[in-house]
Amino acid sequence: MRLVSLRLLANQADLPLLQPPPLLPVQTNDDSCRKMLLFAFCLTTGVSAAAGVRTPPPLPPAQPDCTTCKWPKHSWATIPASIHTSRMDTKIDGTFTAADLVSIAKFPLVTMEKWQGTDNVDAAGKRAFIWQEDAWVASAKQIHAANPDASVVAWMDTMLIYTGWRVDGNASAPINHTLNPNAAAACATGHFRPAELIEQHPELLVKNTSGELAITHYGGCHVYDHAQASVRQYWRDNCLKMTAAGLDGCGADFSAGGHNSMARNTVRDTMAFLNVSNATATEWRSGRRQMMIETTAALGDGLLIGKDAAELGDHVNAVLHEGCAPNNQTINLLRGLTTKAVAMKRRLLYQCHTTGGMDDYTVAAFLIGAGVDHYIASGGWHASGKNPISNRPAILDKPLGAPTGEATYDPATTSWHRSFASGTAVTFNASNGFCPNRKQLVCPGTSIVWGK
Repeated sequence: MRLVSLRLLANQADLPLLQPPPLLPVQTNDDSCRKMLLFAFCLTTGVSAAAGVRTPPPLPPAQPDCTTCKWPKHSWATIPASIHTSRMDTKIDGTFTAADLVSIAKFPLVTMEKWQGTDNVDAAGKRAFIWQEDAWVASAKQIHAANPDASVVAWMDTMLIYTGWRVDGNASAPINHTLNPNAAAACATGHFRPAELIEQHPELLVKNTSGELAITHYGGCHVYDHAQASVRQYWRDNCLKMTAAGLDGCGADFSAGGHNSMARNTVRDTMAFLNVSNATATEWRSGRRQMMIETTAALGDGLLIGKDAAELGDHVNAVLHEGCAPNNQTINLLRGLTTKAVAMKRRLLYQCHTTGGMDDYTVAAFLIGAGVDHYIASGGWHASGKNPISNRPAILDKPLGAPTGEATYDPATTSWHRSFASGTAVTFNASNGFCPNRKQLVCPGTSIVWGK
């Protein structure tokens, strides 16, 4: 048997500047290997003496289910809101700044993107290397210390294997092609132990129609082969190791394909995106769905967060939807998700991620349709520079109170109405596109009258 592992350093002080710990062959037994690797399996690879063919590694013992994961505490006291963000230029430990934390700690749900700590610096101001998982764990502990009730999630990827990070963290530096010569800029995100380890085992990656490693049209990344049980367990257990280290769940990026839409995410779409056969695409899609079903179950009260509302209740229990348009579609979607959760007798969490700011129109549409476990999400993918992450506009702290009932619709005025316990009254004119002034995004009549 041959064992390939990562040389993991004992503490942050040992981390080399600018360069990652190298990949080294290590001769050891499985038990000591599992102790050495905190976030990635040790994978053993069998080699057939007759054929010289690498065979998939055997399944190691599965990680135990999460018993510490926390579901976010939903409240109507103010507008239910979450934040999706990360800071690139952190301190050596990969954590947020004190100024960032003032805003972040106010949210009951925080999802951290894949850029956390990628441009971190040491005490002398020099760029330093940090594994993405270490930055996430350190930041989660920081957030939990400020807000013990917060649910903190690490934004992992179900498809793309990110190994193309830039050597010195600088956006203008050459991309690292050591493990993937095809990696492009979109594959140069974060420094991931599991990604670098699995790249040492091409038999665990998707192959294209030519028998070569599949390369995604987006980013030129390699892809986890979820058709294999060992890969499904590898992904699930890496998520569970994150939660065992203090997080409350995992993101499942690309869960709905490159379009972030289950309706558009067809077998043909997968075939084109990966240049694979119909059979390979079908098996892979089925395997990835099964992996997410198993991961969701293993997380207990934790979250597996997908990208499209259609995924909720099937293979994920939460969604971060990139878009929260002020229109009738958003309202009916939110109302439909509440009906779905009641019918399924389970909690389904939905984040309506604003892309155009937290204006009254967007907030009004959200409040008209929102139910329990629905959040309006703020924040960008990553931040850097002197300005703190302050994606909590004053409107999010206005008193609200629980809804006094479901929203009502007046067809004569094409308007929705809903009131809340604080006396706040919300009206939304849903006749988009039919305003006297066609250039208006939302027709006159939309308003929020705040209570006390």
